[in-house]
Amino acid sequence: MKSYPRRLMLVGLIVVAGIVLFPLAAWIVALTPALGRTQNIKPSDPPIFVCANFAHAEIVMPITDAAVDWQSIFDIAEVKAAHPELYLSFGWGDLAFFQQTGTWSDMRVGTTLAAFTGQLPTTLRMVVQKIPRNDPECLMLVIDVEGRRALATHIRETLGANPPILASGNEKYQRYYIAKGKYGIFHTCNQWVSDGLAKAGLPYARYAPFSFDVIWPLYKIPY
Repeated sequence: MKSYPRRLMLVGLIVVAGIVLFPLAAWIVALTPALGRTQNIKPSDPPIFVCANFAHAEIVMPITDAAVDWQSIFDIAEVKAAHPELYLSFGWGDLAFFQQTGTWSDMRVGTTLAAFTGQLPTTLRMVVQKIPRNDPECLMLVIDVEGRRALATHIRETLGANPPILASGNEKYQRYYIAKGKYGIFHTCNQWVSDGLAKAGLPYARYAPFSFDVIWPLYKIPY
């Protein structure tokens, strides 16, 4: 019986150490990213964006450019015809987490545990939006057509053929599609974005549990 308090104290110390060391490790990998390749930028290359709050990051791309025509995948032809300058925002993750956890203050123990243990469906969220050029939460990037094509392939490979709509969002042109993969502590929404940026030849953190792990490496793009 005497050893019980010691074991309890040991468990407590391990939990506290994990709480401290986990964000510290995420901070270190964000500051020591893998470097990307030199981008072969042309004047005609449109900007893309990576938008993030503290909890979540997303990729924002033009509806159509030389790299990809999203009209061939999503039913957005009528939107494109009326507003050719619009962009699409893409995020991957747990459906319930997407719908219920916009910021860290929205986090609930039950939703979080269900998400990190992969119990709920994963989804690709697509939102039609205006170009976020002046949005303080968005970082504008210009990458070459090869990089944009690789990024588009990463997004498309998340979906199956003819992806069914899992749910509709609050906005008119917001959709949740059934996606591949399982959400978890080592495969988060931010890790999905980071993996796509890596395929595009951009600097990336080798592990990206937080959105700053996605954003900080991008300031080291070798133009």
